[in-house]
Amino acid sequence: MTENGIVFITAETSLVLGASDSESGVKLVSYQVDDEAPSAYTRPLKIDRHGPHTIGYFATDRVNNRESRKTLTVFVDNTPPLITLSYSVNPKMDAEKNMAVIPESALLYIEAKEMDTAIDKITYSLNGEKTQLYRKPLSNFTPGETLTLKISATDRLGNQSEKEISFWVE
Repeated sequence: MTENGIVFITAETSLVLGASDSESGVKLVSYQVDDEAPSAYTRPLKIDRHGPHTIGYFATDRVNNRESRKTLTVFVDNTPPLITLSYSVNPKMDAEKNMAVIPESALLYIEAKEMDTAIDKITYSLNGEKTQLYRKPLSNFTPGETLTLKISATDRLGNQSEKEISFWVE
């Protein structure tokens, strides 16, 4: 994913550098991540440190002509979204059941926050039913049942978080 000239990646992303020289051939491709010392490129790069990084790179041919240094700005995001829930009413807490108690008329809102990229999708499953894409607040609960809600949130890079809660409907 690229946004404003920054390439967003995860620690699992392999960055491949290449060069060609039709005259004498490529002797060496070199790269540098942030302020580290330059290194010879021998295999795809992986950067695991969260946050922004600048990769400088250049090639040298067999007669020692060096191309101008190029740069690529990447942002490593390994953090999954944070899932939060809220209700249209303040739930009561049932100490015996150790769960929230909501009235049947309550609305349940699911939100996922992502600090570095954007949310791709939020899905949920209620009581083990088919997983659905979250589009609007959950409602129309049946009184007298305990419900288990499984939620998954995925950002645009594939970082994923899951949350499971149970609540009682009165």
